[in-house]
Formats: sequence, C-alpha cells, structure tokens
Amino acid sequence: MGRHVNVSMRYSVYYDAADAFFTDFEWALKKTRYMEISLVTGAHYRYDMGLDGTVCVSFPIKRIANIFTGLDLDLEFSNEIEHYTWIPLGVEVYWTRKLSAILEIDIPMSQWAWNIYGGGIMIYF
Repeated sequence: MGRHVNVSMRYSVYYDAADAFFTDFEWALKKTRYMEISLVTGAHYRYDMGLDGTVCVSFPIKRIANIFTGLDLDLEFSNEIEHYTWIPLGVEVYWTRKLSAILEIDIPMSQWAWNIYGGGIMIYF
C-alpha cells in the first residue's frame, strides 16, 4: 500500500477471557516533525463480531521511539450493542527500520471496558 495507509492483523491472548482476532486499517491524517495524527478503523472477533475506531496521536522521539495516546472506541454486537472506550498510553521502540517493540496501557472510560496491559513485537513488511 502507499505511505498513508497501514494494514495490521493481530491475535490477542487474554488471561481470563476468550482470545481475540483483530484487523485494522490506519489512515494517516496529519504528520509534522513533532506529531502524527491517524485514524484507525477495523473489526474484531472475540465472543461476537465488533467494529473498532481509534484516533491516535503519536510523538516521535528522534528515530528511536514513539510515545502515543488517543481515544479508542469498540462496538460489540451481541444480544445488545455494547460499547467499550479506552484512553491508550504507550511507547514503541525501534530496533531496526522493520522491527520494533511496543508496550501499551489502556485506561477504561466506559461501563464495560476493563484495564488492558499489553506488549508485543511489530514486524513491518
């Protein structure tokens, strides 16, 4: 794809709940030397199908890392539509141009949301 859209797929393992599969499209909205703003749209399957949307703001630290935050909203379609809202806080540290590590904490902001602590390895193709 071009420079303005990233596609990602991930499998998340949860300690006390069903694992989940996600697919996302990240759309670059604005990029400056000090800040990047993007919109992430996607879908997931855990217990039921759901839709995801995130506004992400990241702040590059030279070429070695990014600090990011934003607002994350998920809709899940079960017997009734449930919405989950979080504020993510994280850092991505680059090992090479195509490999990085990411750590993230998601703070719950809605009735059904829960605390999320995550991390992983990102491989860019």
